[in-house]
Amino acid sequence: MVKTITGDGLEIRDYVNKIGISHCIQNGAINGAVVSYTNFNSFQGCSAQMIGCDNIFYIRDGKVLEYKPVGRCYTDNTIRPEPGWERFLKK
Repeated sequence: MVKTITGDGLEIRDYVNKIGISHCIQNGAINGAVVSYTNFNSFQGCSAQMIGCDNIFYIRDGKVLEYKPVGRCYTDNTIRPEPGWERFLKK
């Protein structure tokens, strides 16, 4: 996961599902570290040239405003959240 925060406070997270993505990583820009918007855009440019999926989330004040899957994305039983995700469902 790579994330940045824009000047107006919008948090952008990219959960990348691609083989060889380590080629795009600069200065520890993965695993949750907040990177500059410039470095995030550089990462996105590199990632865009690879086959796979970028799961991009736009977040403000702790709430997801938009989710945007970009690339060759899919959903099946191999792409599931870790156990315990059900606790976030409203009952």
